[in-house]
Amino acid sequence: MKASIPIGIALHAVIAITLGIFALFLSFPVQHAEAAVREFTHDDTITSDQTIGPDEAWIIYDEVTLTIHSGVTINNFGSINNAGTIDNDGTIGNDHTVYNAGTMNNFGTIYNNFGGTIYNVDTIVNHDTINNDGSINNFAVTTINNTSTVKNLLTINNDGTIYNADTIGNDGTIYNNRSTIDNSIDGTIYNNFGGTIDNSLNGFIDNMGTLITDGTISNRSGTIHNAGTMTNYNTIDNVGTINNDGTVNNLGNIKNSFGRINNYDTIGNDGNIKNSFGGTIDNLSSGTIYNNFGGVIDNDGNVVNSGTVANDGSINNNGNINNNSGTIYNTGTVVNNGTINNNGSINNYNEINNSADINNQSDINNYGSFDNYGSINNNFPGTIRNYGTINNNVGGTIDNNSGDSINNTIGGTIDNKGTINNNIDGSILTYGSIVNYGIINNGFTLTNYGTIINYGTMYNSGTLYNFGSITNKCGGTFINTGTYEGNPVNYELCPTYSLELNQGVNNIPNGGTANIDEQMTATATTNSLTVSEVNFTRTNPDTTIDTEIVPLTLGSAQYSFTPTQAGSYTIKADFGNGVVVEQTLNISFNVVPESMIGTVALIVSSLGAFVVFKRIRNNNCDTRDRNGTDLGI
Repeated sequence: MKASIPIGIALHAVIAITLGIFALFLSFPVQHAEAAVREFTHDDTITSDQTIGPDEAWIIYDEVTLTIHSGVTINNFGSINNAGTIDNDGTIGNDHTVYNAGTMNNFGTIYNNFGGTIYNVDTIVNHDTINNDGSINNFAVTTINNTSTVKNLLTINNDGTIYNADTIGNDGTIYNNRSTIDNSIDGTIYNNFGGTIDNSLNGFIDNMGTLITDGTISNRSGTIHNAGTMTNYNTIDNVGTINNDGTVNNLGNIKNSFGRINNYDTIGNDGNIKNSFGGTIDNLSSGTIYNNFGGVIDNDGNVVNSGTVANDGSINNNGNINNNSGTIYNTGTVVNNGTINNNGSINNYNEINNSADINNQSDINNYGSFDNYGSINNNFPGTIRNYGTINNNVGGTIDNNSGDSINNTIGGTIDNKGTINNNIDGSILTYGSIVNYGIINNGFTLTNYGTIINYGTMYNSGTLYNFGSITNKCGGTFINTGTYEGNPVNYELCPTYSLELNQGVNNIPNGGTANIDEQMTATATTNSLTVSEVNFTRTNPDTTIDTEIVPLTLGSAQYSFTPTQAGSYTIKADFGNGVVVEQTLNISFNVVPESMIGTVALIVSSLGAFVVFKRIRNNNCDTRDRNGTDLGI
C-alpha cells in the first residue's frame, strides 16, 4: 500500500509542510536530548547510540551537517526532519518518519522498517546499504542516487529520479510514476520473484546496465528504454512503449497489449511473446529477433520486420506480419491464420503452414515443407523458389500473377490437391516434380524440364513447353487450347480388373449354379503394373471363411476349391490397391450346370428329328402291302 502522503503531491506543498514543521519547532527553546524536540543548528556528530521516541523529533537545519559516527545506531520511533545534511557512517533504524528536504549521504546502513516512511524532497545518496521494509517516497524533481545496495521488501514510490550505479534488489513494489529510473552501465536491478516494477503515468526506465526480472514488470503507460541487457524469467506486461537498443533475453512471458515494442538491436526469446490485438512489434533494419528452439511468438496484432527474424521455435500468426525489406529465416514452425505480406525475403528450412493469406511481392525460398490450405498470391515482382516440398492442399489456392515466377528446382516437389493458377504474364519453370490431384490452370507460360504427373485436371490456354515428361494418369484430364511444344503427353490407360468362375470347361456367371463336389476355379486378371498378388476370400454357406494369397503370373492368379456344401458362396478377389471384385455362386445336389442344359437339349432334339426322318423315309420306300398292325419294321 502506498504512503499516506499522496504520490502526486506538489513539491511546494511538501516543502511548505516541512518548513511549517521547522517553523513550529523553531518556536521551542533549545532542548536537551531527552526533550521532545532536538534541534541541530550547527554541525554536530552523534558518537553514541540514540533513540528517538514516538513523540520526539530531530530537526537538522539548512546548511547544518549532522554526522552519525561509525558504530553508532539511531533508532527512530518519532521523526527526523532534515533540511541540511546527514552523513551516516553508522546505522539508522526508522520505524516511523524521516523527512528529507536536504541531503542524506549514507555510508553505513539505513533500515526503513515495516511501518516506517521516508519522504525525500531533495537528495539521498547511498554509498552502502538501504534496506526498505516500509515506504520510501521520492517526490518530483528529487533524486535517490545509489552507488551501492538498495534492498526493497515493500514499497518505493518514485515521482522523481532514481539513479542506480550498483545494485537494487526488489522483492516488493516499485512505482515509477511520471518519473525516471536510470540504471547506469555499471548498475544492476534484480526484480526478484514476487517483486513488481510498475512503470506508469509516462514513467521512464532507462536501462544502460543489467535488469534481471523474475517477478513482474508492468509498463502500463510508460516507456522502457533498454541499451544494456534485460533478462526476463517471469512476466513483462506492456501497454506502453519498449525501445530496445541492447539485448533482451526472454525466458518467461512478454505480453504486449495495445503497446509497442521497437527493436533496434537483439531480442532472444526462449519463452513466450504474446502480441495481442492492438499491439505492435517493430523490428527495425538494425534489429534481430531470435526465436529459439522452444520459444513461441503468438501474434494477434501487427508485426513489422525490416531487420532479421531467425525462428527455430514456433510463430503463430493470427494478425498481420509485414516483412518490409527484412529477412525471415525459419528452421522451426510458422503457422499462419492471418496475413503475411512479404516485401523482403522468407527462407524456409523446416515447416510453414498457411491457412489464410500470404502475399508475396519479393522472394520466398522454400527448402523445407510449405503446406498451403489458404491463399498464396505471388504478385509483381515476386518469385517463389522451391527446393523442398510445396503441398497445396484441398481448398488451397496459389495464384501466380503478372510478372511473377514460380521456380521448382531440381529435387523440388509441388504436390497439388487444390488449385494453381498461372495467370497472364506469369511464369512457372520446373526442373523437379509436380504431382497434380487438383486443378492447374496455365494461362501464360509453363516450362517443364522435370516430371509432371496428372491425376486431376490440367488446362493449358497459354504456352506449355514440355522438355521433360508429362504423364496423364487414369482418371486425369489434360485439356490443351493453347500452344503445346516439346515431348508429347503420355496418356496412361486405366487398369482393368476381372474375376471369372469356372467348373471344368464351363463358365459360371455371377449368381449362377454349379454342381456340388466338383472343383471350381476362380481366375483373377488385371493389367495393372502395381499389383503383385491377389488375396482370394471364399465365404461358405455355413458362414465359414477361407482365404488364400496367390501371386500374379502374367497378370493372372488362380484359386481352386471344391464346394462340399449346398447353398450360396461368395468369392472375392482383393488386388491390394483398394480394388475388390466379387462373385456369388449357388450349389445344389446333382444339378446339371446351366451351360450343359443347352447341350443336352440340342442332342435330344437332334436324335428325335433323326428318328422321325428315318421313319418317314422307310415309309416312302417300302412298297409292300401292310396291314393295320404293321409297324414298318
